Amino acid sequence: MNQHGVHTHGAMFHPQQTQGYVLCCLCGTQILSNPSNMCVNCIRSQVDITEGIQKQVTILWCKDCGRYLQPPKHWVRAEPESKELLTFCTKRIRGLQVGFLVAAASLYAQLTSSVSGASLGGQRCILVGWPTEVMLLLPVAKHAHA
Repeated sequence: MNQHGVHTHGAMFHPQQTQGYVLCCLCGTQILSNPSNMCVNCIRSQVDITEGIQKQVTILWCKDCGRYLQPPKHWVRAEPESKELLTFCTKRIRGLQVGFLVAAASLYAQLTSSVSGASLGGQRCILVGWPTEVMLLLPVAKHAHA
């Protein structure tokens, strides 16, 4: 018997933890409680996790030798749709923070095309411990250098 006169029979009481559900404050969808009380779709519609990231990249390309200008005066060789060209382009994106990029892929473009692209997957924590992901299609303008 414990101090309150209740028989415990030697066992401790262990409360069950339950998950609290709430309604999203914007759309009313039932969700697990989180600090914003918003569902993932509403958070994505309200917060731009790509804010501050350059939305287009321009690169200079030599028609004669097929190399790309890495400023200020270094030229690098990279095949179309190669990992090297994708790395070259992503390094030129202003505002891309360390840890944001989680995936990247080249988008097909013809050799004669002046615009190709990259598909970037990014992740940023909007709420403490709650990462949100986004896919960003980034046009890459290729200008011929004389």
